Amino acid sequence: FFQAEDGIRDVAVTGVQTCALPIYRCDRGLSWYVRLSMRIRPWHVATLCVLAALGWQALLVHGRFHGDWSGLFYSGALLEPSPRVAVEHPYLFPKSTGFDGQYYHAVAHDPFHQDPQAFRYIDAPQLRYSRILVPLLSYGLALGRQERIDSSFRLVLLAFLWLGVWSIAAIAVVRGASALTGSLFLAVPAVYMSLERGLVDLASCSLLALIAWGALTKRNWVVWLGLAAALFNRADGWVLIAGFAAVSIVAKNFSQLALWLSAAIPKLVWDAVWGPKLPSVLLDPAKQLEYPFSLDRKSTRLNSSHGYISYAVFCLKKK
Repeated sequence: FFQAEDGIRDVAVTGVQTCALPIYRCDRGLSWYVRLSMRIRPWHVATLCVLAALGWQALLVHGRFHGDWSGLFYSGALLEPSPRVAVEHPYLFPKSTGFDGQYYHAVAHDPFHQDPQAFRYIDAPQLRYSRILVPLLSYGLALGRQERIDSSFRLVLLAFLWLGVWSIAAIAVVRGASALTGSLFLAVPAVYMSLERGLVDLASCSLLALIAWGALTKRNWVVWLGLAAALFNRADGWVLIAGFAAVSIVAKNFSQLALWLSAAIPKLVWDAVWGPKLPSVLLDPAKQLEYPFSLDRKSTRLNSSHGYISYAVFCLKKK
């Protein structure tokens, strides 16, 4: 709209005069990338990234695991699988103690401790069961049916991938950038390692991105849900709550402080009900230190930094 002060005035009319002029969108001469960026939406990017990740998993499974999707849990032949997992005849890496995904796989088959012997097949039950979010969602998605746990686990991870990419893309759009920025979420090491090895770290990354989007758009209920869910996935969720609580204290916003602190209630209730039933460590600690080195060269390629750190800890303990 242009006002009279901009030069549009009728000689017979006094006062402020406005005139609406048509505005045409012209994207001629722009590159294909710019035109695509103008039209694409966050959910488009998230869906494409999920399809790309699923295709990559399929290539990995059929090229390396002979079509056995259970190979994505990296179960080692040197460790005996739990009875509920053994029924599936999972793919086992020879001469290996496997990787963390095999333990979350076992937890997903029995998230409510129904089998009293299940703890014998998990290296650190308190640690693994404290990261219950992905296994619990997998169990719920499968409606408790054991034969569907594996596929549900993979679907849950892909759902968190969609959420993470969408959140980053939505943040980019709010900031005036292209939604295609969300595809950078795939470059996070914890993301592609989780997709390849059945880890739960992907969920933490996605929830962090969701919390950032909720805080940016001032959707406190989204932030609260993200904080509450983050506690069920990893202990670093407490750091997020502490950070939001500290900001609220500095701003003297005590109602918001109470809101953020209340996000810990679901996790505290869960721990009070299920926590006392969990033993601390059952497997031989020596085996737990050996697993980064017992994997074959190909399987450790993406986890070399973890192996170096574990090797340093191993040497210090030897001394």
